[in-house]
This record gives sequence, C-alpha cells and structure tokens, in this order.
Amino acid sequence: RALSWQLTDGAGTPVLRERVWVSFQPGEVRVCASCHGLNNASQVDGGEPVNTPEALIELLRNWQAPPQLDERTYLPLTDR
Repeated sequence: RALSWQLTDGAGTPVLRERVWVSFQPGEVRVCASCHGLNNASQVDGGEPVNTPEALIELLRNWQAPPQLDERTYLPLTDR
C-alpha cells in the first residue's frame, strides 16, 4: 500500500510530508524509528526527538485484534 503522512507543528500545520511504499503482512504493526534510523540530531541540528508516539500508543491501547480482512485488502484488484 502507498502511505503518506505529515509531521505537524503544535497548531496542526503540516511542516513535512513523506510518501513511501510499504508492504505489510496481515496483522503486522510497524513503527517509525526517526528519519533514516536513530539519529542524534535532526536535519537542522535540533537534537533527538523527545515527543512520545502518542498516536501509536493510542492505537495499540484500543486495538483488540487485527480485523478479519479478505485477500483483496492486501492484493491489487485485477478483475473489476
């Protein structure tokens, strides 16, 4: 699946947009390890990220079980 996400400032204004193609297995959860892996400084020498991954924590807190999806959810539809 193609994913797109935005980093926002405290007011919710987008400051960075990323697009990437990621493959997931059914039920798989992936997390961000900061841009290009663990870093000691940002691209503008701003230091390591100190904010907690609140959206991920909330998702995992409310996650009961992976939804039961059929194979069309993960494979492109070729017969329409």
